Amino acid sequence: MKPGLTIHFFDNAVGERKDKELLVNLLRDHYHIEVVNELTRRRTNFGPPKRSDKQIKTKVGISCNVLDTWLHEERYDVNILLINEEWIAAFNKDVIKTFDYVIVKSNHAKKILEKYNKNIIVLPFWSIDRYDNNVKVEEKVLHFAGKSIQKGTEYIIDIPEVTVHDVTRRFYENENLKCNYCRYYISDDDVNKMFNEHNLHICTSLYEGFGHYFYEALFCGKRPIATKLPMWLEFFDDEFVSYLDVEKTNYHEDFRFFTADPPDGGWLNREGYVFNKEQLLEKIQKNKHTKFNIKMRNYIKDLFEKRKSNFLKFIKDVS
Repeated sequence: MKPGLTIHFFDNAVGERKDKELLVNLLRDHYHIEVVNELTRRRTNFGPPKRSDKQIKTKVGISCNVLDTWLHEERYDVNILLINEEWIAAFNKDVIKTFDYVIVKSNHAKKILEKYNKNIIVLPFWSIDRYDNNVKVEEKVLHFAGKSIQKGTEYIIDIPEVTVHDVTRRFYENENLKCNYCRYYISDDDVNKMFNEHNLHICTSLYEGFGHYFYEALFCGKRPIATKLPMWLEFFDDEFVSYLDVEKTNYHEDFRFFTADPPDGGWLNREGYVFNKEQLLEKIQKNKHTKFNIKMRNYIKDLFEKRKSNFLKFIKDVS
């Protein structure tokens, strides 16, 4: 019988849901998995039902960015926090030390969080493969706003040649709106089509703990225009990414970040990196004819397989 493993996550319909799905797909052949959605408290099993005669003992608990409710949960033999450092609220800092291991996705994140826990493990993540060679590639520019406030979308919406996909609709009535603004939910198949048919992707995040959109673009053989963030520069040089120079700013004092109410005490580790708009416009013109790069796709494909293997080995070693 497979050992038990429980994953706690908060279903935000974007990054945290995606991390949960990637973990389940990686681990389900090796563990009986129970997933707890902290938003609804719904529990989902991947494996034999809990009511079976052979009760499954859950040894390992993985928290995907869940800190608020963790102290109220039943403790596991091994407690693991998988965290994106920018979303840690100040009032949650003492919870971090209660975990046996804290998994981060970059060495940059480790430097930020190692003062809160002595067992910080760097295990860079992976993303889903959206590549479809049946989709005709066109010379079009795409930017996914997601649901985060940190994608730099406010600097993109006045560029007519860029398609901005933003299901939050927060820029729908903005007076600067000149882009091709897509404000509706679309199917996952349609998302895949957009990734493949646009030859140029704009990833202008002010900060990312990981950045699935950035990685999914690379996985599709695209060379994105992206802000020179420490966690991206750590793994990819100019061969794969057309970087925008950035200026580090104080997140807690810079008005450009005051687009949402912070939690009590603010965000503990938030950093901000602002790019130059003129340089972005220049790079769009310079890269507008960029072609699909099979070397890039194969490199990312191999890299992600190694990352998944390293993550699985770690979980097996500690469980």
